[in-house]
Amino acid sequence: MGLSIATMAVIALAAPLRPPCGAWSARLRRSSIVYQGGLLGVDATVVLFEKRGQATIQLKGVPLGGRISGVARFEPDGVTVDLDSDLGRALARRHVKITRAGVYLDYSTVWVTVRLPLGVGERTVHLARTVTLQHENSNEFP
Repeated sequence: MGLSIATMAVIALAAPLRPPCGAWSARLRRSSIVYQGGLLGVDATVVLFEKRGQATIQLKGVPLGGRISGVARFEPDGVTVDLDSDLGRALARRHVKITRAGVYLDYSTVWVTVRLPLGVGERTVHLARTVTLQHENSNEFP
């Protein structure tokens, strides 16, 4: 499901112009949302657990040499991301850094800005919402 940069540019231009939301709203306290997208041959799946302001991340693709996964926690500003140590180390070994991330106000899209090696620089990938999971017991999931 990797998208070319040209395709992602078209998607970004066609997306509604809504500012990213930094604060996590109370309306999704008992749900998790799955987002998917890709950039430069790497497929990304993010499951946002809004209740705790964190997300699980799964990245896979040839540029990564396989699959990487871990947990990201959002700082109170809503755009600064703190990665778990395993995920942070795995990305650092590949000279990749997630610099910031956020969600659009309508929760339709998660955006993630990454710093890439080899002179590629910073790129922002937009991940589209694919599934919303409702949880009966809010203690079931993180």
